[in-house]
Amino acid sequence: MSALDPRDAVRFSKLLGLLGSDQVGERAAAALKATEFLRAREMGWVDIGRQLSEPSYRALPDPARPSPSHQRDARTCLASDVQWREHELEFLKQMATQMRRPSEKQRDWLDGLCDRRRRSI
Repeated sequence: MSALDPRDAVRFSKLLGLLGSDQVGERAAAALKATEFLRAREMGWVDIGRQLSEPSYRALPDPARPSPSHQRDARTCLASDVQWREHELEFLKQMATQMRRPSEKQRDWLDGLCDRRRRSI
C-alpha cells in the first residue's frame, strides 16, 4: 500500500467534501471520482482507512483550536504544489505535528521552505 502524498490528500479531501452534497447526482459523481482517484494510485478505500489510523494522522491537533505558527506553516507547505525532497517532506510532517517550540535551526529551515513555497505561487 502506498500513502497519499500531501498534495493528493488535499485533492482527495475536496472530493470527499462533495459526498455531503444535497444533490444525489453530485454525491454519486464525487464517489465515482474518489474511487477513480484511488485506483489511479493503486489504492482502495481500505488503504485510506489504514492510512487514517496511522499515528501521524491521529496526532494532528483539532482544527478548531489554534495551532502554533510552525504547525500552520508546515501544513501550508505540505498542502502546496511544491515538489519537496524526501527529507524536506519528512521535516514538514514532523513540524506539522510537533507540539514543542522548534529550535532556532528548525525554525530557520522551516522559514526557508516557506519562502520557497511563496516563490512558487
